[in-house]
Amino acid sequence: MLHCDRCDILYRGHNESFESDPLDIPSLKAGVESGCSTCTRILQILPRLYGSEENWKAQYCVIPQRRSGGYLRYLIGQQDIEDTSVSPIDDTHEILVVSTSRVEVDLTIQKRASISLLESTRVAEKWLRCCLKEHGECRAYNYTTHPPTRLLELGDLDMRLVIPAEQDNFCHRYIALSYCWGKNPNFLRLEDSNLDELRRGIAYDRLPTAFNEAIDLIKSLSISYVWIDCLCIIQGNPEDWVYESARMKDVYSNCLMNISLSQAANPHESCLEGTTPRAGFPFLLKVDGKANSQTDGESSSDESPDVVFRGDYFSKALNNLPLGSRGWAFQERLLAPRVLSFGKGEMFWDCRQLKNASETFPNGFGTLSTLLGTRGSSIKNFPSTTQRFNIKKAWGEILENYTSRELTYPEKDKLVAISAVAARMGELLFDDTYIAGHFGSMGARSLNWQVKHPQGPERDKRSRRIRWQDADGREVRSRFPSWSWASMDGPLYGLADIVDEDADEGVFFKAQAFGWNVTPIGLGNPTGDVNFASFILKGPCLEMEVVGQRVVGPEVWSSLEKPPPITCTWDDPDDEPKEVKRFLLFVLVDDQTEVTIDGLVLEHVTAEEDAFYRRTEAEDTAYRRMGHFRCDGYFLELKASEKYITLV
Repeated sequence: MLHCDRCDILYRGHNESFESDPLDIPSLKAGVESGCSTCTRILQILPRLYGSEENWKAQYCVIPQRRSGGYLRYLIGQQDIEDTSVSPIDDTHEILVVSTSRVEVDLTIQKRASISLLESTRVAEKWLRCCLKEHGECRAYNYTTHPPTRLLELGDLDMRLVIPAEQDNFCHRYIALSYCWGKNPNFLRLEDSNLDELRRGIAYDRLPTAFNEAIDLIKSLSISYVWIDCLCIIQGNPEDWVYESARMKDVYSNCLMNISLSQAANPHESCLEGTTPRAGFPFLLKVDGKANSQTDGESSSDESPDVVFRGDYFSKALNNLPLGSRGWAFQERLLAPRVLSFGKGEMFWDCRQLKNASETFPNGFGTLSTLLGTRGSSIKNFPSTTQRFNIKKAWGEILENYTSRELTYPEKDKLVAISAVAARMGELLFDDTYIAGHFGSMGARSLNWQVKHPQGPERDKRSRRIRWQDADGREVRSRFPSWSWASMDGPLYGLADIVDEDADEGVFFKAQAFGWNVTPIGLGNPTGDVNFASFILKGPCLEMEVVGQRVVGPEVWSSLEKPPPITCTWDDPDDEPKEVKRFLLFVLVDDQTEVTIDGLVLEHVTAEEDAFYRRTEAEDTAYRRMGHFRCDGYFLELKASEKYITLV
């Protein structure tokens, strides 16, 4: 008997997902005694999580799951002893099990004390050579067509700054470096005062540790040019910064490869030190009589061992490292055709055809890559120009990821650090107008974003409105328009929920955009920072009085005996009114399928109230966003009237 009755159902079918009832320890032991290979597998995993059985201090339960594509997923954790029917409630671990007949694994990586530059160079060479010669999806990115303004030329003993435009037909491949600057950076940087010195050449010993480690790898790959922002953009020169920030799209899109120094919190730290986050995983597991679901129909025998690894493998070994949380690095990873990362104890690789590869899993996960979801390190392929709605949705997904990342200077970099991706998206949308983080063709549809305000221990990490100081040193509410996601420092959601009225029956967008006004800072980067931006909107709205998160009046429903509640979520918790205050409720979406109405909470504003908001021709209709509202009820029951407003 290969499986007990409770586990047997996991192996029926091939491309269907299934979740079993929770299994407790006695049930697992009974399954082992009956010869169940799944129960045997699970009991061999538990000691790797919790140690030997005599040290187990709680009742554990396991939820076995089969996922489409033929792999197993276990959720293992402590169970509520009073209610053994529920899922694990504490200390939950996600464990993935895949046959080695489908995924290549090299467990020797787990034994070394740190990254071996020699071994890593060999595997990097293999990845790069295979990509250049065999990957059809990557072939278009094999050559440099638009080199950066400046590059570093790597010699045997020193390097020098070169200007490709001064050389005839410069077409050399180059590497672009991504790294964390760290706090109070004191490493060598390009400035007006040392420009000539760097052009003559400098010794490598003047560079910080992480840069030298990366350069050793680059030279081992027989590549002679590298782009490092601190040494290729003149620091402290505003004109050069505006010009070069507008060229980021070309810098990263045209590089042969991006090398990410993921593990180093600053360039003085080593990228090579540190072991993989083992904790007993991954490991091989051989279960006699094992069956799997790799073929259509009934189960088939597979003598290959399974590889067992944790669902947080990529998070611990790569994504949660210092560079993984940085906003600038996100843009660089998206634009580069290939990314080679110094992770925790091993190297990682991503290109458009081979995703989520590492030294432990050198060929990635193939058709099983979807099992990693967004947890992997993979490069996101930009959608084709024929999929306009998908492009807009992809932009929203990119922004939701980006807003969850950190910027040292959000008041300066919030728009600039994603401007190169915005420029690429604008091209896909046929040169759509870009307005402070939003595209004109999306109009008011892109304004229905909301903030994430974590509770409990994470409460201090709640999103906040970005503030800055004006020329007189006075703190001003925000440099960015209140309606833009860029006005917030912290994670947002709803940006990817773009309403497609042609496809979403029963979902109606009630607001319309009738125009906009945007003044970029300088002409060099139209997707960069702005001096001013406003939207002219028309939509149903009504005055209301609010205290805290509750609407207290006036009556806004026409005929309902028990009006449903209207809940306000304030963008910045500091703006939540402690006393009754009047606001404008502006309706955006009427979702008749969910019977909900979404919209914005707005406050009337004049130029005198805030130094950032300049006077408009219709100052009496100028409003700024304060938050978002949702109510459960039909729009037709709402006492709302159409009105033009200028959102600033």
